[in-house]
Amino acid sequence: MTIGIVSYFNPIECKDYLYAGQTIPNINKAASSVNAITLGLLRAGHRVIVITSSDERGPVIHLSGEQLEVHIVSTYSRMPKAATFMKWYMVSRLQKELQKHIKKMDVVHTHWTYDFALATASFAKEKPVFCSIRDWSPVIQQYQKGYKARIMWRIISGTLFKRVMANKSIHFIANSHYIYKLVKETYPTVECNIIENPVKTEFIREGRTDYPDTPVFVSIAQDLLEERKNYHGLLLAFSLFHKSHPTAKLILIGRHATSAATFKQWVQEDLTEDVDFIGFVDHDKLIDILDHASALIHPSLEESFGNTLLEGMARRIPVIGGKDSGAVPFVLGQGEYGLLCDVRNPEDIANAMTKALDLEEMQPILNHATSYLKNELTNEIIAQKHIKLFTDLQK
Repeated sequence: MTIGIVSYFNPIECKDYLYAGQTIPNINKAASSVNAITLGLLRAGHRVIVITSSDERGPVIHLSGEQLEVHIVSTYSRMPKAATFMKWYMVSRLQKELQKHIKKMDVVHTHWTYDFALATASFAKEKPVFCSIRDWSPVIQQYQKGYKARIMWRIISGTLFKRVMANKSIHFIANSHYIYKLVKETYPTVECNIIENPVKTEFIREGRTDYPDTPVFVSIAQDLLEERKNYHGLLLAFSLFHKSHPTAKLILIGRHATSAATFKQWVQEDLTEDVDFIGFVDHDKLIDILDHASALIHPSLEESFGNTLLEGMARRIPVIGGKDSGAVPFVLGQGEYGLLCDVRNPEDIANAMTKALDLEEMQPILNHATSYLKNELTNEIIAQKHIKLFTDLQK
């Protein structure tokens, strides 16, 4: 089967399936689920054609391999502050590239419900189109502040979302029971299956005894300054924890700007002592950080899934998440695979951090988490679930 993928994608993650001698860009570093699914499809012997985007200026970049093609469309615009409108003008650019390759595809799988999905929707009468819903725009809109964010999410992204969800030719895939529930509440007649996010098989660690002597906590987010991600709450919690554990460290991975008002406020409140803000890191560096950590904390107020939870579970460290944070309690098995707390309460987060250091108490949770990932969420297993869905709906 030849499967089209129209989504954010990082070709570096599938470089072994591309011919040598090509310059392979390291882009879209937050697309871990799509990368893992694509790798699973390739390992299963299928051919994959990816249409993706990059903010690098220039013509479309074409990468090729025996099983894999990647076509990278630039998001660059000469218009000042074009990033606010990027999702809208990218629809036509993605459509133009997809048109060149659509005849070679048996099915098309797009991700998220914005520019990639709307570009793909125009081909839904020509080829079977599947769309994985990876967030819920109406919820995200509630957390947006500032003129630029409101335009992007409430007007542009919100409009794209509504147009995608209204397309009756698309078959939707919810990445969690939480998202499925939202779909059925708002669009009860929409066809929708549930297929969770995967983790790479080789990322799963079977055992571990080498935990740090002093507490080291890690947290990962695409945007550390986004209100929904609740890093102010985590910093307050760490400040409380730090009083009784003065040697503790907190490592924050993700985009941030030290010049931003939010960051300056954290400094003013004296919440950054022993906190390392390290930006984005590559895959090998992330593994190394998690392998030297005591626990992973995910303080987000709402998540459609939360792939960072899987990353912590896979490296055999305790994972802390919100008991009311969208899909988080489902991913953590209602406490079977991680610690749940009230992430709106810094004291409750701090108490969970203390519990996470009790390795004897954490061993059953770590064992259950490892078994869950191996038996349910490897990229090979999730890829096969997609193949079955694609095949069943073509019959």
